[in-house]
Amino acid sequence: VGTLLATASRGDWTWPLLGMLGFSSAFALPFFLLALFPGWMSKLPKSGGWLVTVKAYLGFLEIAAAVKFFSNADLVWTLGLLPRPTFLALWFAIFLVAGAYMLGLLRLPHDYGGQIGVVRRGFGVATLALAVVMLAAMNGMSLGYAAGFLPPRVYPGQQAHGERVVWIENYDEGLKLAQAQNKPLFLDFTGVTCTNCRTMEDDVFSKREVEDAFQNFVTVRLYTDKETPESDRYARMQIERFQQNTLPLYVVLTPDGSQKLGEYAFDTSVPKFLDFLNNTRGASVQARAGQP
Repeated sequence: VGTLLATASRGDWTWPLLGMLGFSSAFALPFFLLALFPGWMSKLPKSGGWLVTVKAYLGFLEIAAAVKFFSNADLVWTLGLLPRPTFLALWFAIFLVAGAYMLGLLRLPHDYGGQIGVVRRGFGVATLALAVVMLAAMNGMSLGYAAGFLPPRVYPGQQAHGERVVWIENYDEGLKLAQAQNKPLFLDFTGVTCTNCRTMEDDVFSKREVEDAFQNFVTVRLYTDKETPESDRYARMQIERFQQNTLPLYVVLTPDGSQKLGEYAFDTSVPKFLDFLNNTRGASVQARAGQP
């Protein structure tokens, strides 16, 4: 919704209207159907042994969701308890056990002991496949857009060994380094619980050509949703200086930080992002040379 409102503020009404229509329809449709067809309620399946299986399976999904929400708190407080490998290992274990249960390989105390039907077997196979995907992700496989729900590849405040792009998490330090190296300043306004930010980092920032382009900038990552004074400061900076409050937001400044050379919002097109980096770098060269 924040993205749609920001788009509307720039004068584009088509996508915001469609987006808000979809958002409102998702809430209204269940109530509309229940009110229009009350007879459906009497046709719902009666409770029985199958419901025990449903409740047990949903229990596994709730545990997986609990891991996700605990991960959000861990990231905000920077506890370091659930980096991405640990998170994936827990989800792998949960989906493995859930899949084994659905296939009848694992029994729980309150199981009704009936035959396993086609639907239950299908859910079991799909859940085991999801566990295999988690295992592959632990070994480096990309999850695409789904990676946005995972913790960052590099835990906030840490620098992974062998990373080609060094991210500074303090604006003042980054500004001093940009002035010393006479490089444009790349600001990444991000959040520890921002799914779109993780998607950009996994699908765009990790590309070799993007990493090469980043070498021409001083890269600064500013978290806006941590429980710290610095995070509050960066959130205010994003709103007051750049008139934006949605994440992610990427801004390039001149080496002295006085002039904005360009900004970029969420868009996973690698060519577009490379054009943004190349154009702002060219603008920085012109600014240093004193050209219009």
